[in-house]
Amino acid sequence: MTFESLHIIPSILEALHEEGYTQPTPIQEQAIPHLLSGKDLLGAAKTGSGKTLAFLIPAVELLAKVQWKNRQGLGAVVITPTRELALQVRSLAQRVVKRCIFLPSPLHHQSPFTPHATPSPSDFRPTLGAHGPPSPELRALHGGGQS
Repeated sequence: MTFESLHIIPSILEALHEEGYTQPTPIQEQAIPHLLSGKDLLGAAKTGSGKTLAFLIPAVELLAKVQWKNRQGLGAVVITPTRELALQVRSLAQRVVKRCIFLPSPLHHQSPFTPHATPSPSDFRPTLGAHGPPSPELRALHGGGQS
């Protein structure tokens, strides 16, 4: 099986090939079509098996297909157990979806809120986060109220 056989949009396919990804792993083969059909999924696989791409690719593709815009709110939230994993997921997302119309924006409770110095050319940004108290950014997205 190839990524092309999963009917992934060309911009993601190009980035995957540039990063050296040519064939999906077993978790990706099973998860991507299921998630692209709009269904929920609970998956488990060993470290290094490709779980991150298994959920990132469908998330980005579904948002791109509906032409998601920043003004519509958050496009996707990825919650990780640690700040380090959130940064690893962000790094992979930046490399793989670089041809799409967004950049992931990491939010984690340890970091102070600092707006981007210059507007991003992106139209939507998934948000990556780690566990802990809600960040000021997330509270701001919900009108500043308590969560």
